[in-house]
Amino acid sequence: MSLSWKEHDLVVVIEHCGPGGEWDAALALDASIKRKSFDAMGLFIARELLESLTHQRYYDIPSGSTQNIYTLTYRMEWKKS
Repeated sequence: MSLSWKEHDLVVVIEHCGPGGEWDAALALDASIKRKSFDAMGLFIARELLESLTHQRYYDIPSGSTQNIYTLTYRMEWKKS
């Protein structure tokens, strides 16, 4: 897991080599999520709160396993009072 700050965005990157989840395809394609299950509702809410929520999968040759990368970007805009 890593955290970084880019301009007004807090970026959280989570990488793991375990099996993918059932919603990975929807995140990779940035597809719309229908709110028909509890899990889908959670992803829908996360997408509404975050600037972006994505998933990428690639095969890592040195480790010989599939890697999953989830990137969550939260926009933090400071308002002067």
